[in-house]
Amino acid sequence: MGHPTVSPREVAVAIPVQLAPTTSSIQVYLVSSRKHANRFVLPKGGVESGETSRQAAVRELWEEAGLIGEPHASTSTTISRNSTPAELTVDDHKPHKKSPTSDPKEAGFVPRARYTGHEVLITAGEAVKDEWPEKHERERKAFTIQQAEKKLEWRKDVHTIFQRWAAGIPKDTQ
Repeated sequence: MGHPTVSPREVAVAIPVQLAPTTSSIQVYLVSSRKHANRFVLPKGGVESGETSRQAAVRELWEEAGLIGEPHASTSTTISRNSTPAELTVDDHKPHKKSPTSDPKEAGFVPRARYTGHEVLITAGEAVKDEWPEKHERERKAFTIQQAEKKLEWRKDVHTIFQRWAAGIPKDTQ
């Protein structure tokens, strides 16, 4: 009998975006990292049994950032042209503890996690809540796309997802 299949943890990443009402400029919400002081991350977390990756992203967005996101991916308009889960899925560069090799370039490498990004539109002002589950553990802050990209540089995998997503945004709206 072969070894049981080792698979990465499925992690949903929310890319919470809001259009500024007056200028239509795009704002991205980030939350402070609990593990790393003065660092910001996109809200994210493991996909639980019985939920889709999108549902997990929307749930994490509420728990970590106090934002009520649109539960369904928009079928008509997304802010970024690169917003399908296939385009926004990135494997962790760190190995799973049961991975036969720790080198991502080697055959058989199993990543610790597989991250899938989801553009989540924050539409109404009332979608931004003053109280939320992790309010006392995290700070929520809105950034421009360029600022958010800089803030995420330290988190390789999430940064890659964000860059791919940002690359699909028409330049005149940034």
